Amino acid sequence: MKKRYYVPTFDELIDRLSIDHIKKVFSSKKDEALDKEMVNLKKDIDQLLNDYKVEITSDLISKIVLLSQINLHIWELKEKMNNQPDSYDKHLKKAHQLNGLKNQIKNKLMNYTENHEKKDRTFHTNTDTDSMEVWE
Repeated sequence: MKKRYYVPTFDELIDRLSIDHIKKVFSSKKDEALDKEMVNLKKDIDQLLNDYKVEITSDLISKIVLLSQINLHIWELKEKMNNQPDSYDKHLKKAHQLNGLKNQIKNKLMNYTENHEKKDRTFHTNTDTDSMEVWE
């Protein structure tokens, strides 16, 4: 295995890349540091996919798309929390619910590259979706 740019797990790299894309979409200025980070994140993701011989399936793609959509929705809720103080608590609760769902998905993404025998693997523990039981 080659040396990676970043230490985080596969799921964290995917999550960070998704957030960086959101930043690029909503920013009106050129950010060379962000562009470089995205290039390096993609190289690390490619390396993990190669090292662990991860098969790109519709299930994997679906999880990545869902994670990206949840990140966008959380981003929008944070904007509403800042701009609509009267609805802050409502938006905060929804953001926490979505964060729980996001962590469930990240735990599943982690399984694509982490050794299943590894005892010290750290899962994301805040997975409570509080009244979003329809999500599986």
